[in-house]
Amino acid sequence: MTTLMRIVLTLLISLSMPYVAAANDLDTAVKHLQSRDFRQAIPILNTLAEQGDPIAQHNLGTLYFRGDGVTQNLGQAVYWYEKSAKSGTKHQAVVNSMYQLALLFRGYKNFPRDTQKFVYWLEQAAKAGDVESMNQMGILYYDGKIVTKDYATSFRWFSSAAKQNHPEAQSFLGDLNRF
Repeated sequence: MTTLMRIVLTLLISLSMPYVAAANDLDTAVKHLQSRDFRQAIPILNTLAEQGDPIAQHNLGTLYFRGDGVTQNLGQAVYWYEKSAKSGTKHQAVVNSMYQLALLFRGYKNFPRDTQKFVYWLEQAAKAGDVESMNQMGILYYDGKIVTKDYATSFRWFSSAAKQNHPEAQSFLGDLNRF
């Protein structure tokens, strides 16, 4: 092996080490979460979330949403869920962040209702493949209370959810077929 190849190989290996360490740290944090050892999990999640890890951001958002190991703070939950949701990755945690944002902006507990953000995040989660979000989008267009009533759009959302065996969506499709 030439000296240049050794240098390149060494450089590539050293550049990949932070990613391996981050993955190991996330695994460690998840193990702590599973055992409900929040005191150990939170510092790891904070570090990873600050470094841009969308899964850590989602998990930190969930801790603030539930008040697990921290004082419940829906504003902090939104902050971390939005970071995760805007990451652009297709990981299920990111999709879950989108759905959680929709729930919060729908007016969860005392959190201020924001209809535009509610619809936006629900649609983002639906487009990312979340079946419940697809069904909820179908309902929004079916009843027309928040968005303009549109049976064709409702049908498309219900069809997408029904293809994934969502029972409520399948029932609504039966209703829409009468029109």
